[in-house]
Amino acid sequence: MHHHSWPRRSLLLLGVCLGLLLIGMLYANSSKVPVPFTSLEHDQNLGRPYNRYIVGVPDLLVIADPSDVDQLDTYLRLGAPHDRYPLSILEALHQLDYTRDFALLALQGMSGGNSHVTIQQIIRQGGRVLVQAEFVTPRPGEGQTGNGTDAYHLVAVERAGFTGQQLHFELWDGWQKRKEVGAYLIDVLDVPAQPTPTPIVPLKGTPIPGSDYPAPTPDQRVATPAYPAPTPLAYPKPSAATSDRREL
Repeated sequence: MHHHSWPRRSLLLLGVCLGLLLIGMLYANSSKVPVPFTSLEHDQNLGRPYNRYIVGVPDLLVIADPSDVDQLDTYLRLGAPHDRYPLSILEALHQLDYTRDFALLALQGMSGGNSHVTIQQIIRQGGRVLVQAEFVTPRPGEGQTGNGTDAYHLVAVERAGFTGQQLHFELWDGWQKRKEVGAYLIDVLDVPAQPTPTPIVPLKGTPIPGSDYPAPTPDQRVATPAYPAPTPLAYPKPSAATSDRREL
């Protein structure tokens, strides 16, 4: 009887060890790690064109490299002129060092006056990045101004530990998840600030006044430098069918 108890004890001990290992793995995967960030821009009015966006719908955008800035510009303006809607956040995004950092932009959406959104903390939980923000929208008579607001908060996060992974960024307002977006961050290499100038090739024809190079003749075609085509727009445009939808 005593001889047969040893295998049972060994199997029991092995089961306990495997159970503890599984619990440890689950705990490590679900542990929450605070992520430091730096506030870049925080204001009540982003400056987007009014009457072009769904009222009161928050959004979270991941800006991971310089090409994302151009796509963000197109997405936020929707064809509006630059001189009328200057969008000050774009300057801050162009100055960001994307070899070291990436940016997160939390948008509150068009809402009543004196509203604002503030990113309070960012938590990493495995493949999830929880962006906890505070949304404040005063009700009529509680300090609300007559002007509408388009509040936003732009922050920078260090890339270390985020590159080469499929991540899910979630925007939370208290216990309510307002937006979720997936992103895969890749390493960003250093690029020259200015493109290499294309050499000027003399063409046959009538000389250009004030120049040593002649103008091209009608039967000549001027070669255009082969710049890569722009990346397709990463941010979806709101459809006309949902332009009047409101989020309560």
